[in-house]
Amino acid sequence: MEHLVQLQNVTMSFGTKRVLSGVNMSVAPGGITALMGASGCGKTTVLRLIAGLLGMQGGTLVLFGTHLDTETNPEVIVALRKRMGIVFQSSALFDSLTVGENVRFPLKFCLGITDENELGARVERMLSQVELEGIEKLYPAELSGGMRRRVAIARALVYDPELLLLDEPTTGLDPMTARHIDRLVASLGRRAGAGILLVTHDLVSALGVADTILLMEEGQIAWSGTPEEWHATDDACVRFFSKGMIPVTKGGEEPWNGN
Repeated sequence: MEHLVQLQNVTMSFGTKRVLSGVNMSVAPGGITALMGASGCGKTTVLRLIAGLLGMQGGTLVLFGTHLDTETNPEVIVALRKRMGIVFQSSALFDSLTVGENVRFPLKFCLGITDENELGARVERMLSQVELEGIEKLYPAELSGGMRRRVAIARALVYDPELLLLDEPTTGLDPMTARHIDRLVASLGRRAGAGILLVTHDLVSALGVADTILLMEEGQIAWSGTPEEWHATDDACVRFFSKGMIPVTKGGEEPWNGN
């Protein structure tokens, strides 16, 4: 499969407000695509369309080779959704469930696993990978913001999805914790072989982990390229978005001097 996701001339309006205006983009298997832009530019709407949380209005969405449009049966969308993991900006953990029960949920819902030994082993292994060993019995309210975000990542990856969608995973976190989340997302996603769509306004995060960067402006993709091309371009949209920020080169270690 050449692309896990393709959007072709996708449009979306809420009432009289046009949110997406002919969006064309794709997400490749095994790669990390960062979709950036200012608040209100439409990037989260794109993620929600791909996740099946919004219905199509115009254009075509090709997901895992299946063409989706306004006539697609909702059952098809539900089946495709089970092939992707999602990390929401709020983490969206179930407050009434323990950490272990939260991480178990997609194993039961998406894979139909019921064996308690297998469930326990997979949850324990996944929590270890996000460096949260031994917290299965805690509740989300007992965790820090960074820990909740890591539990959400564990829940999204525990059933080996083909596509990982992340909506502002570093928002509200201190810089050190945010970079920790970046490293976990990059290492775990690549280890699992999942394609990743990272929706963010965090330029440091995008340039630190992404293979491809897409910049949205007023409901359209205004620029696309690699982190290296981002540094080199004189594109006005890129320069405006970069103004006042301190991005880093791929790998997250070397500061960019703005030249």
